[in-house]
Amino acid sequence: MKRFLLSLGLVLSFATAGCGDNEGSGCEVDGDCDSPLVCGQLAICDEPGNCFGVCTDVCEVDDDCPGDTVCRAEPGGARLICRGAR
Repeated sequence: MKRFLLSLGLVLSFATAGCGDNEGSGCEVDGDCDSPLVCGQLAICDEPGNCFGVCTDVCEVDDDCPGDTVCRAEPGGARLICRGAR
């Protein structure tokens, strides 16, 4: 339950960060997100074996990201996406 609440908090932090209609929504592929958002593979898990990405912005530098998010490499280094500040 604690892991689920932490995952939900992370998803909600993305939901309030950007301008896309489904910014912060769970996703599996880029097509699940409203353009220009992409499905950032952040490996959020609400329970073991049930993991998903989050709709977010692609970026090149921190200034490309909304709110308190920062531009970081997606796990695996495929592209840069906006992520919650750490």
